[in-house]
Amino acid sequence: MWFKNLKRFAASTDAQAFAIGAVILIMIAVTATTIYLSINAPIETKECEFLHSTEVTDDFVALNSTISSLIHAESSVAYNSVPIKLTPTKESFIALPLASGTLSFSPNKGNISVRLSETGDGSPGIWTLDNFTGNYSLKYGNVNDTTGNLTLSGPPYASACIESDMTNGHIGNDTESNSTVYGNITWHALTSPPATEIIMKVRTALDANMIKSTPWMEVENGTNLSTIFPTLNGHRYVQLSAELITWEPSKTPTLINVSINYSHKNVIFANTSGNITFKSSYHYFPNQVITYENGAVIKSQDDQEFVRSPFNISFQNVSNNRTRIKISLVNLTGASEPGRAGAATLVRLLRIENKTVSNGFFYSNLTITVNSGYSHGIRNWFNKTLEELNSSYYNVTANHTTGMVEIELYAKEQEIELYLEEATISVEM
Repeated sequence: MWFKNLKRFAASTDAQAFAIGAVILIMIAVTATTIYLSINAPIETKECEFLHSTEVTDDFVALNSTISSLIHAESSVAYNSVPIKLTPTKESFIALPLASGTLSFSPNKGNISVRLSETGDGSPGIWTLDNFTGNYSLKYGNVNDTTGNLTLSGPPYASACIESDMTNGHIGNDTESNSTVYGNITWHALTSPPATEIIMKVRTALDANMIKSTPWMEVENGTNLSTIFPTLNGHRYVQLSAELITWEPSKTPTLINVSINYSHKNVIFANTSGNITFKSSYHYFPNQVITYENGAVIKSQDDQEFVRSPFNISFQNVSNNRTRIKISLVNLTGASEPGRAGAATLVRLLRIENKTVSNGFFYSNLTITVNSGYSHGIRNWFNKTLEELNSSYYNVTANHTTGMVEIELYAKEQEIELYLEEATISVEM
């Protein structure tokens, strides 16, 4: 039966024409569909990947904002979390692997430090004030000076205070270099606790007359000044204050000598590291990396790098001759986490410590050193930022082989005013 129908179809001209037309239409439809997909599918995929890349960048900006809020949170225990979208919310309809990325954390990458530009020769020094005659000024009360030893005197005084005052035309003792790093302060005293006490304080400054000095800081005998008060470093002149106290008129403390160890070497105020990195597995945006490090979000695509969210470093002209610098450094700590993939990863953040290193103290020059894999973008950001400052001596150099960018800042007639805080944030993914 079917054979007879086939013979009739073969003998019918109209039927043959209809069949050929149908085949042609089908071929045209297939070809059109193929052309449409070949043109539009890559466009759809590119749009999907670009959208996801933008979403991840926004997530990193939110991460940066969250860390900044943790730094300045009033609560003693500050914590928060930020989700990072590792796969896009919309996928391309072509049969390709999912466009996505991985997230990783390394506490040892993205190093940044703040130090003095001037480097000392490492030579040691010690200042021993063992003869107080003529080398101190009496602030209140009264003291006896016997062969270099200081005691309370007069009608019974509850206390007396002296401040070291050099006889060579200036107040502070000259360590002869702004690359001074202070060591232990020690003194020898005779006291009869609890009846008597000696309270020792120290301050430093760039100028001999101690006009722009650090505040008086109380110290214990044997204190390492660099460990307790790192902002004293980098100041050439140092001054002492000693308060002698008694609660019994018949007893007096005796201060015999005071010594401060110091050396001339590189002064580092802060040194932090750590980064959180997203790496894509896109089809049309290969080698794309988004990184958070040291308060900045950096986006990299092959040789194109730019800072999406700026460093926590600001430069301000206070006058024609003075620059104010405010820096918030972030030290990321925790176990190194390898790359993770998935719909999203929750980054948990806990502030461990936040301390003020320099609260408006003055220095002659500073160097900010950034070690990163994105030296091109970092160099460009600092150059642009400092060009807008337009009144400070500065020099930005980048070694793209080692990934090190150095920003050297020099004072003009006056000093650089530095505000520096350092926070430590624990990271868990």
